[in-house]
Amino acid sequence: MKERVTVKILDQEYQLLSEESSEHVEKIAQFLDGKLREMKAHGGALSDKKLAILAAFHIASEYFQLKEMHDTLIKAIESRTEALLRRIGSMTQ
Repeated sequence: MKERVTVKILDQEYQLLSEESSEHVEKIAQFLDGKLREMKAHGGALSDKKLAILAAFHIASEYFQLKEMHDTLIKAIESRTEALLRRIGSMTQ
């Protein structure tokens, strides 16, 4: 069931519809607000549009770094699991 949530980003209110809990939506909005404020502090007098694009780029970069780390960990877990299964299999024969 979709829930209407009002969030504040850069001192502007937005009403969002989401199937996520209001706490989850608010947590994301706080993260985005923080990221935009960080970009604004370091980016000088950027327009809101450029600021949003810059923040989106940084968030996407973080996402891809985390995804790569996740994929590497999954491969390591799968490799170790296969090695353990082979070891167990050799012990039972």
